[in-house]
Amino acid sequence: MCSQTGANHLVSEHPEQERRLVDEVYSVTSGRPVTFADVNRLPHTCNVITEAMRLRPAAWIFTRRSAATTHLGPYRIPAHSDIAYSPYAMQRDPRSFAHHLEFDPDRWIPDRAAAVPKLAMMPFGTGNRQCPGDHFALAELVIILATVSAQWRLQPGPGTDSTTKIGITLHPKRLLMRAEPRQPLKTPVSNTPGH
Repeated sequence: MCSQTGANHLVSEHPEQERRLVDEVYSVTSGRPVTFADVNRLPHTCNVITEAMRLRPAAWIFTRRSAATTHLGPYRIPAHSDIAYSPYAMQRDPRSFAHHLEFDPDRWIPDRAAAVPKLAMMPFGTGNRQCPGDHFALAELVIILATVSAQWRLQPGPGTDSTTKIGITLHPKRLLMRAEPRQPLKTPVSNTPGH
């Protein structure tokens, strides 16, 4: 499932996360357009995107070929073997993520994120096959989510079936989002969690 679509849908299902996201955007921008310079000042928005990529990655399976004989845990992998692995499964593994099926953007707050095993989360791949545009893509996703969320409240429309459909990528079977204009806030609000 595309991370942007997944983020919009997950936020629509979690009103508290939506409120925090909108509050954060307004506290940073005071209603002006979101810019690239704002990305580092929108940590909760970034965490929402990261958590959406964890739960609903676009790429669900990758293949690789071993260049040399190696071992993976107790398994011997001969040279030139074809290997398949699933970021979708790895990023939902309860050994790496507490409450692994829950949408919890706060798991990416630095103190908590430090407890996540190094390669348990790899939405952009890893090693010499890691996407070279990962930082650009993350910034782009944050800017889009912040911009849309500040102006529109998205809700699933009639006929939506968000069940995951497997193809080359993961995507919802039928996800229709209804956009309701958001009333602009008169003054910036605090982004402190719980307020």
